[in-house]
Amino acid sequence: MTETHADFLPASGAIVVVICSSQNVLSYDPKAYERQTRFAQDVMKRVAETKSLAGVPVVVLLVSNGTARQTHEYGLKDFPTLVTLNDYSTAALTNAVRVLFEK
Repeated sequence: MTETHADFLPASGAIVVVICSSQNVLSYDPKAYERQTRFAQDVMKRVAETKSLAGVPVVVLLVSNGTARQTHEYGLKDFPTLVTLNDYSTAALTNAVRVLFEK
């Protein structure tokens, strides 16, 4: 996580971390899931260490499909809230917003 990310966290009403590990992303970059998961873990660590972030909800939005999906979901089991999508189309992301924010 960069300092720019960290600087914006205290002003957040909610923190949503997107991890995109769909088959097309992994075929381009096989380590994408691992790097994005480390980023999400860094965010959680910063939240745990910062008193002003104690009440800020953290959500991981996982975009995954194919054979690795279940493994990726399991790898994120320690996050307090996980929302999983099959793709990152406008319709899928709109549905995720409805689920998260009841809009």
